[in-house]
Amino acid sequence: MFKIFARIHGFLIALVLLAGLPNDALAYNVPGSAQAHVPELTEIATGIIVKSLKEKVRPLRQQGDGARISTQGSLSGVSAIGAGRVPISFSLTHRLLDTSTLDGRLDVATLLLGGGNGKGTVYFGGLIGENGDVRTPRDNGKIKHTGAGLAMGADFAVAEQFFITAMVGGMSLDYDVARGGGALVGSFGASRCFADLSADYMTRSAMGVLAL
Repeated sequence: MFKIFARIHGFLIALVLLAGLPNDALAYNVPGSAQAHVPELTEIATGIIVKSLKEKVRPLRQQGDGARISTQGSLSGVSAIGAGRVPISFSLTHRLLDTSTLDGRLDVATLLLGGGNGKGTVYFGGLIGENGDVRTPRDNGKIKHTGAGLAMGADFAVAEQFFITAMVGGMSLDYDVARGGGALVGSFGASRCFADLSADYMTRSAMGVLAL
């Protein structure tokens, strides 16, 4: 098994584009709670998506036979990876949110296809989906949203134990928001784009797997 000695991870971009939000909606239809809390919800969801995809890419470096079941943290899913076939993996993350501004649930699903070129590079791509239902205690508000999109990327073996992973993705989302216990309600559409670049340095160990 492998022990991950160090992990260098950083978002290059986690950008929310509210391009589908009309000006009149900003003025009349959408409560202020949405503008105040959607960015935090977006950051959490994007982090879950990137982590899920990364966890599914690592086994593609070896591409052994059989099925792998992951129950690490809040992530559960099944990955089927077969030699000589295109590996496919699915994961579903159910996250309970309890911050100073958000209280509720967030579900994220990823379906990934990937394969290597035999020269240390793995290409991957797939579908991502998202569903959330949270309350905003400070203004007695509520945010419900659904979204779907695509992600793709590549994993490069720089050295035997050093890997760099790059990915980009985009999603289309619909939001229903309320404030003041439902006194003000509104809805809007949004687009989200993200990119991530991270690196893994791995050492062999018989003790298990440790991610830092």
